[in-house]
Amino acid sequence: MININYKELTRIISVETGLAFSCQHGVRNGEQWFELTPVEYSKSNTFIIRVIIGWRHIEVLFVPGSFSSELLNLMRISSMESKALFKNILNFCQDEGASVFLKVNNKTFDFKDEGLWKEEWINLTFVFRVGQLNLNDDHENRVKNIITAWVSRMASAVLSLIPIEDDEYTNEKYSDGASISVKVNRYERDPRNRAAALSIHGYTCKGCGLLMSDKYGDIATGFIEVHHIVPVSEGGNNYLIDPSRDLLPLCPNCHSIIHRKTPPLTLKELKDILE
Repeated sequence: MININYKELTRIISVETGLAFSCQHGVRNGEQWFELTPVEYSKSNTFIIRVIIGWRHIEVLFVPGSFSSELLNLMRISSMESKALFKNILNFCQDEGASVFLKVNNKTFDFKDEGLWKEEWINLTFVFRVGQLNLNDDHENRVKNIITAWVSRMASAVLSLIPIEDDEYTNEKYSDGASISVKVNRYERDPRNRAAALSIHGYTCKGCGLLMSDKYGDIATGFIEVHHIVPVSEGGNNYLIDPSRDLLPLCPNCHSIIHRKTPPLTLKELKDILE
């Protein structure tokens, strides 16, 4: 039986996504399971992230509530930017060895199929299945990190399609120079982009290698900033963000230093300074 600190895992996912989750767990048919549910909504109107841990595999499932059709169709009609983010996360998961299964109204779709978005979503489920894992050794931290990473990737995929309406991320009524700054901040601070970047890159600063919680303890769990690499002026009008390529976690010090110049320093330039 794998020793999992469910309280800690739930806290990490809640911090990463900005959604408060509750957790239930148990054992069924010899396999451990746990479920994360957003706490501010009734189960029937929201969704569950369900995790099943076998001897050498993990399954992570998105399961909508029985009366969540309004949420599902808000996800379906999300922006082109959100859909691109969703596909980028799932593509990364495939590259990392997961099998991705997606069904809409009991019909199987490839997540890259544009037909996925064209009909009303009465029911949606998708699953990450990761096999060939050694989850029963004595390296508790390694096992914990594997499980947390896959739950994090599922949570960020779900969050990428949930609409967020906030002037902090959408208001661009500024002069040209200020508009560029606002766009950069929007990419870096949008919680969907942030969750996706952290689910892919983790919480360790890509500049100096600092994990904030190692230095400051539990109070710094999940505390890291996200840096947008590509200058907005180079993105073009149809630019869609790819968190695996365009975003990096940086500690506040490294992030501040990288922005001391315009355009910002590259990651290599930052590392050269540190060395």
